[in-house]
Amino acid sequence: MNNTEFENNNELDDEINIEDVNEDTEIVLVSEAIVAHSETGNISIGIQVSDTRPDFVKDPYFKVFNHKHEGKSTAVIRVSMMRPEFIYHRNTRTGKSDFKMKRWQIEEMTKLLKAPTIVNGVQYKSLWVYLLEYVIAYANGIGVKIDETAFRKLKMPEYNNELK
Repeated sequence: MNNTEFENNNELDDEINIEDVNEDTEIVLVSEAIVAHSETGNISIGIQVSDTRPDFVKDPYFKVFNHKHEGKSTAVIRVSMMRPEFIYHRNTRTGKSDFKMKRWQIEEMTKLLKAPTIVNGVQYKSLWVYLLEYVIAYANGIGVKIDETAFRKLKMPEYNNELK
């Protein structure tokens, strides 16, 4: 069994408190899931899990698409959950180009990540909390041991400061 530890120098963010998350809540893992979208910003946030990828657990990310429906989007970008970093790449399988986000789109993404959310009928304090729980469920599902307590305490990076 692999063992992955997470290091993050940030304190637990008071705005994103996870105390009310029920640890017995089952997270449904799907290969590509849009978990939030914005009407005003016309962006969507998804998380992808494909096959057994311990590297995803060590350096997790979510994706942001330039349309509220992934299938109608023309561009995508990976966003690191461990640091304020946007990871540009070309998705040759779908033909989507790199999503070069503007400041207002990054701000919209940040609002979505901080907003309370309901996924599969379960209320989460924020989308960020859901993404953390999703990664933990994925790690458990593929047999990668992580420090769940430390991972749940990861503060959301300050994405607004990262404009590469």
